[in-house]
Amino acid sequence: MNQIIEEIIAGSFDLHVHTYPDSSRERRTDAIEAGKYAYEYGMGGFVLKSHDYPTGPLTMMLNQIYPGIYVGGGIVLNHSIGGLNPRAVEKFIPLNTKIVWMPTRDAQNTSTQSQITLLNPEGNLKEEVIEILRLISNADIAIASGHVSSTEAIALFQKAKSMNIARMIATHPYGHSSESEIITIIETGAKLEFTFMAVMPISPTVERDGQFVLSPKEIANQITKWGPENCIVTTDFGQWYNPHPAEGMRLAISNLLHSGLDIESVQMVVRDNPRWLLGIEKFTPSQEIQ
Repeated sequence: MNQIIEEIIAGSFDLHVHTYPDSSRERRTDAIEAGKYAYEYGMGGFVLKSHDYPTGPLTMMLNQIYPGIYVGGGIVLNHSIGGLNPRAVEKFIPLNTKIVWMPTRDAQNTSTQSQITLLNPEGNLKEEVIEILRLISNADIAIASGHVSSTEAIALFQKAKSMNIARMIATHPYGHSSESEIITIIETGAKLEFTFMAVMPISPTVERDGQFVLSPKEIANQITKWGPENCIVTTDFGQWYNPHPAEGMRLAISNLLHSGLDIESVQMVVRDNPRWLLGIEKFTPSQEIQ
């Protein structure tokens, strides 16, 4: 079984990794160390996420240090970068930004102060959101829902689909979206994200990080229910009390296999689908991304 796990982790991509520097939380590793572990574990790479600042420029440096893997950047539309800020998205897309997340900590769905909503008073997407979608469509990168409500996420994905955006991620929707809402999300083409942090002994509360506590078996069951072609598994690791993210990916793979998910399905949710979302389906660890 160890050999099977090693074969799956080779070329896998974790689309949700937190590292130091971080202005608001203590982290398990810094970005350089996270790259080192991913390289040593034989991963294809990961996407670096910060709630506070765009990570693209930092990942460009990491890709020079570790040419055998690919590290992608992202931007989260919280207040620290101006909220729903098309100009920030426009400036950072060329700097290795692969995922644009809607608000997380500052989303109206989770924040009790300074709330950001994607919708105007009439219930339609704000013009700045549509402008951001135009930029994402032109760049052919991924959009993720962050911590917005299911209503906002569905409106976002439906509009994105109409604008020919194919790469979409529903950020840990489990427990927040009804079955009918998940069906609607899947119909837009968005992938359902299951984060392995939700199964850890010290798991975030719903109020703090917008996640529900799960078991590996329940994640495996949900992937089977909705279809592995519609799902991805990420770690969301980086907390000081959890293992480093690369070990988190190994834990996710081994636990999903132990929970009964077949090899092909595990490969799809940690390797094939994440590669597609990054637009690097043909990437192998020996190749260098320009």
